[in-house]
Amino acid sequence: MLGVLALVVATAVPSLPPPALLGSGRLVSYAPRGFDPMPTWRPRAKRLKADALLLRRLGIGAVVTEATPESLVPVCRFMKRHGIARVVIGISDPTDATEVRRAARLRRCADGYAVGWGGLTDKRYSRAALAATVDRLRKKTGRPVAVRERPEAYRADPTLLALGDWVFPLLDPLRADMLGSQESCGWTMSVYRELLERAPIDRQVTIGATGLPTAGVAGANEHWQRAYFLCLESRDIPFAMFEAFDQPWRAGVEYYGLIRADGTPKLWASQLLSGTAAAK
Repeated sequence: MLGVLALVVATAVPSLPPPALLGSGRLVSYAPRGFDPMPTWRPRAKRLKADALLLRRLGIGAVVTEATPESLVPVCRFMKRHGIARVVIGISDPTDATEVRRAARLRRCADGYAVGWGGLTDKRYSRAALAATVDRLRKKTGRPVAVRERPEAYRADPTLLALGDWVFPLLDPLRADMLGSQESCGWTMSVYRELLERAPIDRQVTIGATGLPTAGVAGANEHWQRAYFLCLESRDIPFAMFEAFDQPWRAGVEYYGLIRADGTPKLWASQLLSGTAAAK
């Protein structure tokens, strides 16, 4: 964790769910290589171009961002300009009016929006705030909108499955104490099928972010990451890979990147580059 969407001046949302919305290819959660959450940090145009070209070589058809700080506003334009078919703009905090306005201003470039980042489970925001932001974005942008919450939130409140225009859950095997690649794949498939069965018939389900780290947890390695993604792809489960690049600012936590901070590919990315990975 795939036709251009026309901007419509109406409250109706265009019907272009996955896979068309997500670029008809692999989907990855993206922040630029070397990203820093400090307000003063800005990405270089050269870096954004290089990232987009590398992602295309990996077979990436679409990217989704976790949030929309000021520094990531150029991402949508650069990705589209350099071959990424679809960009879904993320809003991590639906109560942050500045972030929501900033994301909405990208409506001419954005193909859709993903609101939230597991905040219902963590009690960082309420369902009412989440729903209000979804409604606001639909009306203001005319783009499809999804919410990103964890499985326990959908179980506690089944109406969440109908809140967005598609279902975009966050599935983290580590949170479920699933450490091995096959165990993690089995758990992810089980949760995906559960949500698929419970979701309204007109809502498609695509995993909004999932992955296994290659470092930072006992036993984590590149073979686990490769085997996990290959397992999901071989079962035709649509998902966004988390995440494109290792992010050094997450010091002391797990490294989930397909590509190291120095730009060298890990095992799964190397396999994608070689063209030997199972294609969707």
